[in-house]
Amino acid sequence: MSLLQKYIDWHEARLIRKHNGLKREEPFAWGLSELGLDAAASDPAQTLSEYVKKHLAASDEFYALPAQIEYSRAGSQLTFPSTVEVDSPSSRIVHARVYAGARSDHGVVIVPHWNARGEIYDALAWLIHRVFGITVARISLPGHDRRAAGLDTAAREVCSANLGRTIRSVRQSAVDVSAVARWLHAQGCSSIALVGASLGSCVGTLSMAHEPLITSACFVHSCASFGEAVWTGAATQHVRRAVEKHLALRQLAAYWDLISPGSFVPKLASRATNTTIISARNDAVFIPELTARLRLIYKRSGVPLRHVVVPCGHYSIGSFPFGLAAMEAIMHHLQDWMRVRTARPLPLRVLHALPSAIGLSRVHA
Repeated sequence: MSLLQKYIDWHEARLIRKHNGLKREEPFAWGLSELGLDAAASDPAQTLSEYVKKHLAASDEFYALPAQIEYSRAGSQLTFPSTVEVDSPSSRIVHARVYAGARSDHGVVIVPHWNARGEIYDALAWLIHRVFGITVARISLPGHDRRAAGLDTAAREVCSANLGRTIRSVRQSAVDVSAVARWLHAQGCSSIALVGASLGSCVGTLSMAHEPLITSACFVHSCASFGEAVWTGAATQHVRRAVEKHLALRQLAAYWDLISPGSFVPKLASRATNTTIISARNDAVFIPELTARLRLIYKRSGVPLRHVVVPCGHYSIGSFPFGLAAMEAIMHHLQDWMRVRTARPLPLRVLHALPSAIGLSRVHA
C-alpha cells in the first residue's frame, strides 16, 4: 500500500469518527403513525409492507406536487410550505438560497448531503452561477439549517431506525426538490439539472424520476438501495444496531424500496435525460458494490449514464485535491448538459488539468 493510500485511509477513518459523533442511536420503531397509518395495528410488519407495495405501484402520486404552491422570495431567500405534512413545525417551511443568473433558460438545484450545513455548498452554487450565468438554488433538507428542530436533530429527522419517519422524510425531501424545480421553471428555466451528494443523490434521483421538468443530474456518491446502504455503511451503523434486533437486511431493504434510487431509475428510460455519477473508489459509506448495482440498473434500463471514479473515500472526496477533482467532474457534466464551451477562468483550467494527475477515471455504463 502506498504512502498516499495510507494517508487517505487514515484521513477517511478520522472523518468517519467525526461525523458519527453527531449521531445518536434511537430505538427501533415501525413509524406507522408518521405515514398516516394505525400505530396500533396488530401486524405492523404487514401494514407497512402493504403501504410500500401500494405506493411503489403508484409512485407518481406518492411523489406528486399539488397544482399550486405559494412561493415567497426575499432577496436571495426562497421559502414555501412543504407539501408533505410532518410533526416538526420548523421542517414545514422549505428554505432555499437563490443565485439569480442573467440566463433564464437553464437552472440548477443543489441538494446537500445528510447532516450538511447548507452554506458549505454555497461556494459550489456561486461557482456554477458565475461560470455559466444561470440561476442556482441550494435547498436545505428537512431537519437541516433553519429547518432543524434542535442542534442535534438533523441526523435522526431524515434517517433513523424509525422506518416510517425515514420514508416520510426522504419523500418530503424529494418533493421539496421538485417544488424548487417547478419554481425555477416558472422563472423561465426550460431545462433544469440537479447536483446532489450522498443522501442528496438519493433524494435527487427520486425527484428526477418523478418530475419531468428535471432533465439532467450530477450525483456525488450514489447507490441502488437505501436500506442496504444504511446496513453496510460506516456512517449508519448506529441505525443498523437498532434495526437488526428486529429485521434482517432483506426485510429492511424491502421496506425502504420506496425511497431507493434503484426502484425508480427505469422510469427515466422514456425520457431524454443525462446523468453523471461521481463515486469514491474506497467508499466505506456507499460501498462500491451498491454503486455498481445502480450502474447495472441504468444499463439494463437503457438510461444514459457517465460514471466518474475518484481515488479516495466517501468523506475525503471533499478534501484537497479530491474535492477539486469532483468539482471538475460536476462542471464537465454541466458544460455537456448546456452544450456550451465557456471561456474558462484560470481556476477552471486548473480543475480540468487535475483528473489525469490524481488518477480519476471516466467510464460509461
